[in-house]
Amino acid sequence: MNIINLRPGEQLLDLSNPFPKIMVNGIQIKEEDVAREMLHHPAKTRMEARDLAAQALVIQALLHQACAEQNIALENEEEAIACLLEKNIQPQSVSEEDCVRFYDTNPQRFLTSPLVVARHILFAADKDDLEMRATQRAKAEEILACINTSTDPKETFLSMVNMSDCQSREEGGLLGQVNPGDTVPEFERQIFILNKGLSPKLVETRYGYHIVFIEEHVDGKKVDYAICQPQIYNYLEECRYRQAVNIYLHQLAEKAQISGIELQLY
Repeated sequence: MNIINLRPGEQLLDLSNPFPKIMVNGIQIKEEDVAREMLHHPAKTRMEARDLAAQALVIQALLHQACAEQNIALENEEEAIACLLEKNIQPQSVSEEDCVRFYDTNPQRFLTSPLVVARHILFAADKDDLEMRATQRAKAEEILACINTSTDPKETFLSMVNMSDCQSREEGGLLGQVNPGDTVPEFERQIFILNKGLSPKLVETRYGYHIVFIEEHVDGKKVDYAICQPQIYNYLEECRYRQAVNIYLHQLAEKAQISGIELQLY
């Protein structure tokens, strides 16, 4: 038997509606409104989508009620909330020192893309076929060991490229210059950090296992600060604006009487 422990003032749920009533300062957020809002919050599960929708409507209710308290007309919701936030938040300004500090402490964000020219031999296996993946991995490791221990790895690689399950085998496995976004992320994450020559390890992707030979690798170069400065300024300004909005929402939530949901603000 399941025992439900009720807090003071809490009632059992109406069995016709499995969700508790969501109340914000005595005003109910109706379940049909939550259902409509769910269309704007795609998620893995219906429950997750409902929670995201309910969270959004609670925040909307807090903002609408704050507008009413401060005599801000709600004819145009977007303009009203913009007016409310302008009156009540004070984002920290962004200085030149802030921009320089961000540039210096995040060097990887301001590098040009590396230049990589690669060849590969693909041993294909569907990502969900675990038995096939195990077989293909064993086969790929055997071939990689053979190439790796040969006197001329590149020549041996080229002599075995006809085993590849990729059409690039007709061009010696050549993929050409690989730029970010040209292939799948897991492939690029691994090949962009490889040195020139044969990769000592297999590269695993959703398509199977790859033996990779890097023909050319040129590291990315750091972009000059003067070029990045406007982008950095805009990014920091947006971050501080969002932080100020979040602080204001916390203040509204702390003063409000909210029930039926645990509001999650970050």
